[in-house]
Amino acid sequence: NDRSCSVISVDGEEVGARNADLAVIPASNQKLLVAAVALERLGPDFSYTTTVEAAAAPVEGLVAGDRYLVGGGDPLLSSDWYADSNLELYAVTSPTSLDSLAAGVAAAGVTRVAGGVVGDGSRYDDEFFAPGWGVGVQGLEGGPYDALMANDSRVLGEDLRAADPNAAAAREFIRLLEDRGIVVDGEATSGTSPAGAVEIASVDSAPMSSVVAEMLGNSDNNTAELMVKELGVTDGETGTREGGLAVI
Repeated sequence: NDRSCSVISVDGEEVGARNADLAVIPASNQKLLVAAVALERLGPDFSYTTTVEAAAAPVEGLVAGDRYLVGGGDPLLSSDWYADSNLELYAVTSPTSLDSLAAGVAAAGVTRVAGGVVGDGSRYDDEFFAPGWGVGVQGLEGGPYDALMANDSRVLGEDLRAADPNAAAAREFIRLLEDRGIVVDGEATSGTSPAGAVEIASVDSAPMSSVVAEMLGNSDNNTAELMVKELGVTDGETGTREGGLAVI
């Protein structure tokens, strides 16, 4: 292809090339760099954790105020229906079950939430799209994303991706709680879990080695963007695109 270029080296010695001096957009080849650094800095056994928290522990099954769904940056957090939904070109591999998290809340004895569910993506900044993405990319090929994102910002029964991934994950979680007989009095919003909050349930992702395999196998843009932000966290900062790129 005259619009592509390639150079192959073995032990530093060039063994083949085609259009070696042609300048092209690197595109998804950059995921190889993200993967390599994630495996080095985070490690192949690293996993993301999504938690459910409340300002105080439930009393006789009642959460007195809001419940907080706190994102840990997991790009593969998915309701069980999503993998077979055919909404994406490639199905999510190694998904983290949001249903299992809802089941964990039920197993903790919760029967009612007097408030609503607040989606908390504060582990990362609130840049939902990389700047410069144009028509055909933003909202289609990638984003909106944040440290809390479920089903690539989709909610069952809604035709389009949600504008706010945090509130969307909270809406989806309310549905899953209600499916398990838990009454939620309030609405889904986005916000931040209070200091000193009590953990009610949590769910861990597959190890980083599997997340990297999903990113490369599906050429998953959301996974790559969130992985960059998680790399920013390794320097002790809130996850940002700039911070992650500096690490890379």
